[in-house]
Amino acid sequence: MAASLCPCGEEPLDAHHGMHTIGVRCRELVVRHVRRRFGPHRFAGRYAAEVEDIVQECYQKLLARAGVDSFQPDPARKRSDAFRAWLWHVIHFHCNNKADYFRRHPEVAGCQFDNLPETHFMTTPEQEFARTRLRELNERAVEAIEQRWQAKGAEWVERFDVVLSLVYGKEADSQRARDRLGVDDVHLRVLKSRLTHAIRRHVRTQICQELALEPDLGRAAVERAIDREIAAMFQTAYPTGNVRYVFWNEDDSMATATAEPDLGADLEPPGVQPEATS
Repeated sequence: MAASLCPCGEEPLDAHHGMHTIGVRCRELVVRHVRRRFGPHRFAGRYAAEVEDIVQECYQKLLARAGVDSFQPDPARKRSDAFRAWLWHVIHFHCNNKADYFRRHPEVAGCQFDNLPETHFMTTPEQEFARTRLRELNERAVEAIEQRWQAKGAEWVERFDVVLSLVYGKEADSQRARDRLGVDDVHLRVLKSRLTHAIRRHVRTQICQELALEPDLGRAAVERAIDREIAAMFQTAYPTGNVRYVFWNEDDSMATATAEPDLGADLEPPGVQPEATS
């Protein structure tokens, strides 16, 4: 393998912007996997600020003696597929080890929901169950919407990363977000609103599927039942605090105005037509 090529064999190394041992596409795989495991939609945002450090730790592992040089391509398999599968396993196990470390050292990063005053020092099993369910609903929704945005191409991968951080309050500098995406303020607000609305609708769909509802129940009654279920979960999970996840109901006129029945139909920015489907 030529020294100027990524071990996947399909792309050059970027020698002009720092020392890289893998190509751009493979680096994107690393970043996406780490963000999927520790991004703002996971663990209630507890470790979102650690994502960049974890990515750099992954690169350090790849540069180490037991890193990329230890990759042995399978002659019966396409080299790029074999390398990316190997890369996935390396990053996956590092993320597992990191998650174990965070569990053993909860003081490393504080959770935005852990500082709420509670009437008891210990949470009840019911509270823990409700909090876990809220996190899982949120994470499944984000992962589903992420796939829809990523399917539109590399530009939408970048948009998802930036807008997700804005939606979850991990990036407060909207000007920096606009500069990074090359969009104006209106466009950015629409992207943020539509992502928020898509996550909210996906969560509500999950809840609706879990509820035992009468088959002839009207739409308004179904929505009220979903509202009651969400309110009950929050009341159980955080009885003394007004904690809201992204999918908690709020007045969002821009998202409502652009709502469409399909969960992925409202992800296009102004002036972009939905892609044709075959």
